[in-house]
Amino acid sequence: MKGNYHEFSKYLNKFNWNHEFTRINVDQCYEGFVRTIECGCKNFIPSFNQKITETKRSLWMNKELKHEIRLKRNFCEKLQNLATKKKKDSYEQRLDKMDLQKLSNRREKGDLIQMYKLGRLTRGHNQRLRRQYVQNFFPRHHFFTNRIVENRNRLDSEVVNANSRKDEEQDEEQDEEQVEEQDEEQDEEQDEEQDEEQDEEQDEEQDEEQDND
Repeated sequence: MKGNYHEFSKYLNKFNWNHEFTRINVDQCYEGFVRTIECGCKNFIPSFNQKITETKRSLWMNKELKHEIRLKRNFCEKLQNLATKKKKDSYEQRLDKMDLQKLSNRREKGDLIQMYKLGRLTRGHNQRLRRQYVQNFFPRHHFFTNRIVENRNRLDSEVVNANSRKDEEQDEEQDEEQVEEQDEEQDEEQDEEQDEEQDEEQDEEQDEEQDND
């Protein structure tokens, strides 16, 4: 292919590649370099008809440009490696940070609530459930009805026969109110006792003063 390659090389060396490739990524560097090569080919190689593709390397790439592109590529690879190889916190530490319970506890709670909803629709008595025992098929042990039966049978009859969760919350509130009332009564009794003791001390002091007089 005929062309003025000497002038074309001078044309490429005029560019300050360090300035051109600052604050841009590798893809932008490559696109800018390809545009520069295409412009030089049109000016100095008139018979150039074949476009430069991403898979074809340029024969006029100088060492400085290769070094800059290699540095940017290595930098991007290091960032990716740091992101993928970063040490993660343990399961317990993540739970503490997010203020969550373990997945097994949350699943057990959800299973009990779901079983309560199903049981209230079909049963209105204290009949205990039976677990299905299957041999040679371990995944069946993790079915919903099999993994929740033992936990449900451990519950108190008051919890199983509760009309709704609101009733339980109301009972808890009533218990808390009773405890608060008892605490208030105890505080009042203590205050009365302290007042009586103070009155007795004052009376004793007055009697002593009268005796001295």
